[in-house]
This record gives sequence, structure tokens and C-alpha cells, in this order.
Amino acid sequence: MPDLITELRKANSYDLHFISLFHLFFYSMSNIMEVISTTLMGGTFMKRILSILLIFIILSTFPFTGCDKTAQENPDDKTPHTTVEEKNHLPEGTNSETTIVPEETVNNNDTQSTEQTSKNNTTSSDVISEEEIELDRTYFNERFKFEVKYPGIWSIIEQENDPSELSQRVYIYIGNSNVSEIDYRNISKIDHINVYGADVPVSIPESGMTIGEFITDDGIKAKTYFMNIDGMLNTYYVFDETDRRFYYVARVCINEKVNDRYNDVITDIIKSIKLKDK
Repeated sequence: MPDLITELRKANSYDLHFISLFHLFFYSMSNIMEVISTTLMGGTFMKRILSILLIFIILSTFPFTGCDKTAQENPDDKTPHTTVEEKNHLPEGTNSETTIVPEETVNNNDTQSTEQTSKNNTTSSDVISEEEIELDRTYFNERFKFEVKYPGIWSIIEQENDPSELSQRVYIYIGNSNVSEIDYRNISKIDHINVYGADVPVSIPESGMTIGEFITDDGIKAKTYFMNIDGMLNTYYVFDETDRRFYYVARVCINEKVNDRYNDVITDIIKSIKLKDK
């Protein structure tokens, strides 16, 4: 029989436990077999047969007596372990703790909207200064009969006139001359002025709003509603609807820093509004 002490010194803590049990079981069973063979059979031949049978039984049961060594080393560790099969399905450069986002959940429109928002906003260093700006163009809306002046160097886009819609807007992009389409998805984050006429009355929720008054150069009165929403200054101008066929509103949505630069120009644009529906 191999030197048990030598084997125990070479083994780790897990192997020590297993080898000790193995030798104890083998030694005990050997003694039992020897007693049985000597007492009952009295022959060396039968002792060999029983010894072979004992070894066969031990070897056949060995694969089923093993334990998960990793689990034995740290039974309190509840961290889930990734199997080899699971790791084979992970992309290169990711570990078992990385959350894989399904490809179908990535919205390409979000990327395009972000790019469009960046393009539409007016935070670039090449923005034209207020001193160089003149209200040298006039927009007139045929359907709702209103007009507004604006700088020719700023982009302006008219909303498509759809008779099924109750209103129509025109968007003036503050300090930006490179806008070619209306990004409705991110419009509340883009510096702009929009003026529109409507077939029905327009109501603005007053909760949280600072309310004031405004008068255009043409003497038209308007009620103003102001609120700062996440750093974007939002002001609504609801024009007096007395004796008018349509209803009119102007909205200014602008970043605080941009407002500091263009405040006077924006005020002049709103003052230039004329309503010609009478």
C-alpha cells in the first residue's frame, strides 16, 4: 500500500479529505474481506477474488463521489458562475458580468435625432453676433393671415399646410442657418421661435408659470406664460383673440446662454408680429 503520509503532504486541503476517506475505506474493506475469506473459505484464491471485487466496486463508485471543487472552496459565494457554453456566446472583449443588449432594442432613430439636435442647436463658436443681425425678411402665412419678420441669415421652415390639421406653424431657428427639416422629436431642446395660427382657442396651463403681458409694435396685446424647463427658457405669447377669426400663439424656446446673446433680437421678432385676419 502506498505511503499514506507522503500522499497527504503532497495533496491540497480538498485532496487531503478525499484521500483520507479513500484509504480508510480501502483499509477497512480489506480487513473485512480478509476475515470473511479466511473464516468462510480458508483459501488464498477466494481472498484474491474478493480483493478484485473490492477494487472494482471502489473504482466504479469513484466518478459519482466527486464534488464541485469551486463550490467547496467558497460555499458562501453566491455569485453566479458562467459556464464554458455560456462564455462561448459572449462577444470578444466581454466578461461573464457584461449585460448584452439585444440588437433589436437599439433605436437608430435615437442616434439620428441626437445628431439632428446637435446640428439644430446654436452652441457653436461661429454663431453670428447680435450686432450683425437685421430683421430683413418677412414671413406671411396665407392660411391664417399672420406675418412675422426675421433675420435672413437664420433658418426658417414652414410646417406643411394640412387642412385636416387645426393649426399651422412657422419655425425660426435662433442663430442657426443650417436647418433643413423640423426635428419634432427634439424640438423642446432646440433654440427656436415658432408662431402659429389655429382654428380653435389655445389654452396654456398656468400651473408653475410666471404670467405677464406684452404688446407688439402693431399694438396687439398678448398674455405671456414663462417657465424654465431643464435650462431651456420657454415663453408663450397668447395674443388677444377679440374680434378675430383665428387664434394666435408664439413660443420662444431657448437656452439661457443663447438667450443672453440674442434677447433683443428675439424681442424685436415677437414685436414684429402682425395679425391680418380681420
